Amino acid sequence: MEDPDDPAPLPLLPGPVSNGEFVPAPATETDAWIARETLEQAEIAARRLGVDRRRFLQSAGGVAAMLTAFNLAACSSAAKRARAAGHPSAAPSSSPGGSFVVPSPSETEACAQALGGSEFIFDIHTHHVMPDRPWRQNAPDTVQLVLGMLPAEHSVTDPLASVNRAAYVHDMFMASDTTVALLTDVPNSGASNAPIPFVDAVGTQEMVAQLAHGGASRVLLHDVIAPNFGRLSSQLDDMNAKVAGGHVAAFKVYTAWGPNGQGFDVDDPKIGLPVLQRAHDLGIKVFCSHKGLPLMRFDAAHNGPRDMVAAAKIFPDMQFVIFHAAWDPNYREGPYDPANAAIGINSLLKALDDHGVKPNSNVLGRPRHHLAHRSDRSGSGRPRHGQVAQPGRRGPRALGHGRHLVRLTAAADHGLPGVSDQRRIPGALRLSGAHRGPQGQGARPQRREPLRHRRPR
Repeated sequence: MEDPDDPAPLPLLPGPVSNGEFVPAPATETDAWIARETLEQAEIAARRLGVDRRRFLQSAGGVAAMLTAFNLAACSSAAKRARAAGHPSAAPSSSPGGSFVVPSPSETEACAQALGGSEFIFDIHTHHVMPDRPWRQNAPDTVQLVLGMLPAEHSVTDPLASVNRAAYVHDMFMASDTTVALLTDVPNSGASNAPIPFVDAVGTQEMVAQLAHGGASRVLLHDVIAPNFGRLSSQLDDMNAKVAGGHVAAFKVYTAWGPNGQGFDVDDPKIGLPVLQRAHDLGIKVFCSHKGLPLMRFDAAHNGPRDMVAAAKIFPDMQFVIFHAAWDPNYREGPYDPANAAIGINSLLKALDDHGVKPNSNVLGRPRHHLAHRSDRSGSGRPRHGQVAQPGRRGPRALGHGRHLVRLTAAADHGLPGVSDQRRIPGALRLSGAHRGPQGQGARPQRREPLRHRRPR
């Protein structure tokens, strides 16, 4: 639960944010200016409405105040001075941007109408940990990876408790508007070193199901596999057993992670292709891989997207999801140049060209918060290959990546409608999080029913 003595949380975070697997760059002076301006506007509106500022910031009016601050930052002399003195990334873009049209923050009903909605929100990459499992003793590098992603305020008796199952369920489904989340894990070779062993991921899925009203699952699960550890036949048998349980939405691999720092390729006929063939034969047609964003002891030679794109040509009836789209925080992306595309998102675009994978085929590149695109051959500027929306608001504790209004095949395979089919979403899915007061009193508008406890029969 939130500490009332903590600073009032902003509806959105200005400046660099993390996808949950790295520490973001520091906020710029412009970002700090936006935060201060939002808090000042929120204070004025909250006083006018007779509510405290924290309550107001949790409302649609708080979002309006934040968007207004972004508008002011685009034209304010104070913000321009901050940009001039800040990080280069804070400098104005070379082309004019847009602006937000929102009501006055104190006009509660108008803000709720303008900013409310009933979107199908699918968070396609989320994490939590099980602090008391063997990984804490067996995988010190993984422990440090997770601890390094936690903010300083989590330095409590057990920092990992702030990203456990209870925190995940609260932040993902009770303190946000997420409809469905996909739960995944960091690199591991099995239950002995996994922050969330698959059996515990199933437990999280079942816990959320008990709190909902039936219908399609609110949590989809990755099964993270490491075929370059141990006997391949044992890995294939484990895939059989996991799928037989009925909980696997997709398989996921970390190809750059392996014993003695040695990775593998998914199109390797000795390791990768047998795994893909088994997934295909088991009916799991969504296969995911982490590419780019180097983590602990990653093998750079196996961290590029080429093998996933090649595999997509071999298995045209499967969907290949390239998480992070090969984005590398140590490399500055520029205009696409196939002659200079050995790293980063451009390497994914080059692989797609090299293997003749057409736009809107069976490869999805999911960057951290980029829109992976380039102009087509005619120069029309239409996005090509993978497109993702801008990440939304993140709760204070959940380790997650980005909330996207997309229809991933993993969801479609489970009977979940896409964004364009919002009216067909089952009532059991139209659930929302903790509403902190009645409408008109600075509360978040009640767009969906909250999760509630369901007594066992």
